[in-house]
Amino acid sequence: MVEFKLAPFEETKKENTDFKLVDPTDSEFKLVPLKESSIQIETPGFIDTLKNPLELWKYNSIPVAAAQIVGEKQRSALGKYESYLNNNGILNAQGEPFDLTSWMDDDYTTKSKQRNAQESKDWLEANPDIKTGKEFNYHKDMYNRYGYALSTEPFSMEAVVDTLKAQPKVFAGELVNALVADIFINTMVLGWMGC
Repeated sequence: MVEFKLAPFEETKKENTDFKLVDPTDSEFKLVPLKESSIQIETPGFIDTLKNPLELWKYNSIPVAAAQIVGEKQRSALGKYESYLNNNGILNAQGEPFDLTSWMDDDYTTKSKQRNAQESKDWLEANPDIKTGKEFNYHKDMYNRYGYALSTEPFSMEAVVDTLKAQPKVFAGELVNALVADIFINTMVLGWMGC
């Protein structure tokens, strides 16, 4: 271990250019490196990374992603039309402002992954005392499932390679999850290839 002696700063008139090593055993102060934490955080392995196939088909498949994109576009279009009608003073049959977006199902398939994650994050932050229950579990699952969509960092192939090198088992597990989520599309591709 390397030890250093702390010496008081002394002002001198001439510039000191020669260095003298001080015996650390004479020192009353010793600089020692910080101890590294003895707590080891276990990274999940291949089996721990695998997810329930039914959950993957329900939330992570390409058809669900397409439905979320279409639903978000519909929501956006209805919102613009609703704003146009309400801003021009056009009222519905009951004489009230239009509320077209309330007609849409408030389901995860009608909202983008980013909107699902943001709504769940907002709910979890607004209700920090609630740690159990159906609504808490729903928002926690949605945030865990789609939270990556809130990231503003651009896609980086270097990050993928770093993850592959650092956690190959987790990477392999996520690759299997991706294949299972869209097994029927993969089957169609293999069918087209004549396998």
